[in-house]
Amino acid sequence: MQKRTQSRRPASRQAAGVAASLLTDASRTLDAGDVLPPADRRREDTYKVVRDALTQVRRML
Repeated sequence: MQKRTQSRRPASRQAAGVAASLLTDASRTLDAGDVLPPADRRREDTYKVVRDALTQVRRML
């Protein structure tokens, strides 16, 4: 057997994994926010959490 080399540095792979986790959480948060009525304050907070997660992902990648 031969060991295959990775195409990314370990730090880059870890950042990509964390970014994927943040995106998954943001997706689940958006799915949960769809059941809230438009006038509910929690709906705005839900979108703020998702925007913050996307900002963090952009910084990581």
